[in-house]
Amino acid sequence: MFVRQILMTLGLLIAGSATAELDLRPIDRGKWDASSVAHLASRAGFGATQDEISRLQKKSPHMVVRRLMNGSAFLGDDDTPFEHSGIFDPGLDPFPPSRPATTTLAKRQGYALGVEVKASGNRPL
Repeated sequence: MFVRQILMTLGLLIAGSATAELDLRPIDRGKWDASSVAHLASRAGFGATQDEISRLQKKSPHMVVRRLMNGSAFLGDDDTPFEHSGIFDPGLDPFPPSRPATTTLAKRQGYALGVEVKASGNRPL
């Protein structure tokens, strides 16, 4: 799903609009400007600071997409290893892929994402 989203984003960057036919050819380096980088970072789901946009723009579009897919797009140095923040709670894994999946999981096991289902049941509409 993530790879498809990035490929579609690159296609939209190349085509120039959502109404144009999807073109999955690599983006031309000449069209790889700050606006394109910002758009790709936004479509990838997290956006980028101006400093990150400047750093990513210096890399090839292929390299940026490869790094996005590997989860390391905004590292300053390509060789810098990922440092875990320690915030993730292993009890949340596997994280449900959607809100409906979370609801289904909660109904099945009595809790989801570390929160127990209320004994009173669903809230009235």
